[in-house]
Amino acid sequence: MELAKMLTRSGAGKPVIARKLIAKEYFTTWIGCLDRHVELGSLRPETANWYKDKVNTHLIPGFGGLPLSKLGPNHLEDGYSKAKKKAEKLRRLRVYIGPFGH
Repeated sequence: MELAKMLTRSGAGKPVIARKLIAKEYFTTWIGCLDRHVELGSLRPETANWYKDKVNTHLIPGFGGLPLSKLGPNHLEDGYSKAKKKAEKLRRLRVYIGPFGH
């Protein structure tokens, strides 16, 4: 199934079966659609940029190589858990080092 058709079906709440599409292709196409929503006034530019940042920073590096048909909630939960642990370690490091790094 062609990617544009899959996005249309997904947006309409219909099931999408993508056997060969990798997650990176889907994420990249999705963030590419955000600019159109900004133009239509249905999405603020700041929100679109936030989404793009999160997709490029977390989703594509973490799950981009997976076949989209294999990506499931367990992958996302695991990725969220790892990111949360990493953020907590960084927070503790900042507290230990202090604001001036001394």
